[in-house]
Amino acid sequence: DLRGRELKDDAQRAKAARGPALEAELAYAEARLAELQRAVDDAVTSNGVAETAVEGAAGETDAAVSDGADAETAGADSETDAAADDTAADDDADEEEDAAPPPSPDEIFRAAFLTTLRRDLKPPVLAAEAVGAAAKLGGASVKETTWKKAAKFLESLAGVVDCREKSKGVLEVVSVDWGRAPPFELVEKAAVADEFAALRATKRGGCVTVSVRRVRNKNCTFVDGLDGWGFDETRQKAVAAALRTKFSAAASVAARKGTEDNRKGKKFFSIMVQGKYAEQIGDVLRRDFGVLTVSVQAKKGLVTKKDRQAFDDDIS
Repeated sequence: DLRGRELKDDAQRAKAARGPALEAELAYAEARLAELQRAVDDAVTSNGVAETAVEGAAGETDAAVSDGADAETAGADSETDAAADDTAADDDADEEEDAAPPPSPDEIFRAAFLTTLRRDLKPPVLAAEAVGAAAKLGGASVKETTWKKAAKFLESLAGVVDCREKSKGVLEVVSVDWGRAPPFELVEKAAVADEFAALRATKRGGCVTVSVRRVRNKNCTFVDGLDGWGFDETRQKAVAAALRTKFSAAASVAARKGTEDNRKGKKFFSIMVQGKYAEQIGDVLRRDFGVLTVSVQAKKGLVTKKDRQAFDDDIS
């Protein structure tokens, strides 16, 4: 009990000592509360003006935010469009880089010529025949190239293609050094029907003569007697066109004057090919056109008056 009484006395003494301090704190709290109340009253009085100001500020803030957002969106859209354009441009550039340029007529013809010598016409072969076959295989003639002429084209392959003059003005390819040949890809043959099927002989006639004669100091090969094998003027012109393509040489058709049937009002025609191709044309007539009886007169002869009159305009 004595100990409890002491503790109680101590508590009362401490409370008495803190009394002035607590009163001071209470007075400060009351004064602060009064100030807060006056602030609330002032705020209520100016409430209308405050709301208007707040709304105006809010509107300006919303407009600023909206404008900023629109500007940022527009900027983002512009950057996106620009990036898309750049990507498209890059894609186009990549496509252009990936797409290889088409081969030139020079490349086409050279590949066709080398393909002909490697696969279709093994040397020795007449240069004119190889050039004609290359034009047919590649779809581009030597005239469409920068060389323009077969002689210049063959000169460009010097050291690769070995040529010799078989006779005056007639070149023959005798060999090819494939180790020195420029790179090329074999040209595939087009899957087409027999090109000479419609031009084969429809009759069995007499002997067709193939001979070489000189016209204006030039060797020319003449084909006579196709009329008896079902070749009229139109069909002989088609044969001449085929020979022109095959040998890359000028070829034409003209009516023979003074023939034995002229008295009956009939006309017979001859084909003239510039150059010495008697044996080759004889083989073509037998193999491709079904003319089985052919007499080849390879020795050159003198041109007759009939030849000069018939082909004068075709020989330059």
